[in-house]
Amino acid sequence: MKKYFKIISICLVSIISFTSCSGNNEDAETEALKKNLIPITTVEAGSGLDDLMPLKEILKDKKIIAIGEATHGTSEFFKMKHRFFEFLVEEMGYRIFTMEVDGGSGQVINDYILNGKGTATKALKATKFFTSNNMEVKEMLEWTKDYNNNPSHKEKIKFYGFDMQFISDTLPKLSFYLGKIDKDLEKEAEQLLYPLYNSNIMNLTSEEKSDLQNKAEKLKVKLEENKNKFSSDKLKNDYEMALWNFNLVIQYINYNSLGGSTPSLFAKQSNLRDKYMAENVKWILDHEHETGYDKIMLWAHNWHVSYYSEGFTYMGSLLKNIYKYKYYSIGFDFSKGSFYAQDLNSLIMKIFTINNNDPRYLCYVFDKTDIPILFLDFKSSSKNKLLDDLLSKEQYIHMIGARYDDKNEQFTSPLYPPNKLFDGLIYIKETTASTIY
Repeated sequence: MKKYFKIISICLVSIISFTSCSGNNEDAETEALKKNLIPITTVEAGSGLDDLMPLKEILKDKKIIAIGEATHGTSEFFKMKHRFFEFLVEEMGYRIFTMEVDGGSGQVINDYILNGKGTATKALKATKFFTSNNMEVKEMLEWTKDYNNNPSHKEKIKFYGFDMQFISDTLPKLSFYLGKIDKDLEKEAEQLLYPLYNSNIMNLTSEEKSDLQNKAEKLKVKLEENKNKFSSDKLKNDYEMALWNFNLVIQYINYNSLGGSTPSLFAKQSNLRDKYMAENVKWILDHEHETGYDKIMLWAHNWHVSYYSEGFTYMGSLLKNIYKYKYYSIGFDFSKGSFYAQDLNSLIMKIFTINNNDPRYLCYVFDKTDIPILFLDFKSSSKNKLLDDLLSKEQYIHMIGARYDDKNEQFTSPLYPPNKLFDGLIYIKETTASTIY
């Protein structure tokens, strides 16, 4: 009996010691976080920038600040991006803003913020995505337009889209710029691409898509071979914009020629899309470098700005390979709240609400700091052993895209070490759904 009680006593002591050590470790981790994070006072733009000033040292030598989002339908994420862009423009000289929308609609938005053409609502409708058709993004566009309208701001903000999933606005832009440099090329391109003006590409057969792709590539080569004809200052920009739009059209054809329902075809198409998006961001940076603009804020989903995922090669990893330390990726995460997404099963747009205050999630440790909005730079934080271990540990991170399955949360919360994905993180404890109009 004495032996039995001795064993029980040892077990109880062990459990108490383990619990105590575990608690002490969590407390030490929380204290380390508090010492390394940057508290953010608000997500609202126009609220002053004093709390963001510590970021200047972290971001001072970057060319691309890529900011993700843990969902496509969260109000606070969009508001924080607006405020972040305000900071980059007013304090760090950024003048190029890019979003995960197609290149043609990006030019429609640029026409609005630079020249007042159309309205913010119509410009955002051109993107075809619910992710940008909301009041939060509209307010950011209005701020950008107001900035450009201020005569004291000599350097104007420019907007670009770097995606290629749609081309309804790209085709007229291609005709416009070709018409400015060569009427015959404009006519030839319109005749060739006529099926895309009047039909969904998915209605074309594989042979028709392949034929269209080959002929478009040949016409693009013809355009490139005539580059010297358009080298004057008057025509150079029009030529480059014509070539840029031609690239977007060819990317669109190639991307939609890979459609399929199998996992391998999906991965192949997804990787091709991210490859094209990385190429388009590089083109934007190279093109604008000649004007003296050499820094971009990039807006996309967490996955696209990230570095690592098994079976996928995301835009972030490709840009990191090109720009090294000059590319800085910021992810978003949250603990609880609401967001818009398409139900994976019914395909109906709806508001979902989740609460993941759970030790398996990255957000759990941020929750314990009692700081509702914060920024953490991974490189400087990793000098602390506890934080290095935390950021190197596999844990669930919210990566909710356009579709969500509330029956299987891990579908959009993969298990990864945070430092394999991003350079830094913005955490917002509680969120609400974006205001879609």
